[in-house]
Amino acid sequence: ALGSTASGAWSMVAEAAHAKAEAAHAKVEQHATELQLLKDKQAKHEKDTKAAQATHQTSVSEKMGTLEKIVHDTASKHAGELTAASTRADQLHTRLSQCETQHAAVSELRRSHSALANQKAALHEGQAVLKDRLDALDIAHGAHAEKHANELTSVKASQRKLATD
Repeated sequence: ALGSTASGAWSMVAEAAHAKAEAAHAKVEQHATELQLLKDKQAKHEKDTKAAQATHQTSVSEKMGTLEKIVHDTASKHAGELTAASTRADQLHTRLSQCETQHAAVSELRRSHSALANQKAALHEGQAVLKDRLDALDIAHGAHAEKHANELTSVKASQRKLATD
């Protein structure tokens, strides 16, 4: 009876150990399934990350290409404008040099102009004096002509009178 109790106890212990082993095995299976899911998620995440990096790298490369083109175009445009501005500055310098060489001639023209303006003023003044004198002579001549006309009329009247007498 003791042997059957001992073998029953061993059987219970074995069953309990077997149940624990099956439970541990189920947990191991569950962990293996969860681990596989995590590995699958990790692989998908790596794939998505690589695709995003490739897209980002392409996007960055395109943007850099666009920026480089804009910078090149702007630099070319500014170089052309700088050349044009330099040409205009050279032209202005040439014209300024010509003006500086003509300064003496311009100064002489100014002196001549001033002298001519003074002569013109003197001539206008002389003209005004001559006009006044001519007006006075005209008045005197008119008075003298009237006097002579009266005297002529008087002499003619006297001659007629003498001729009739």
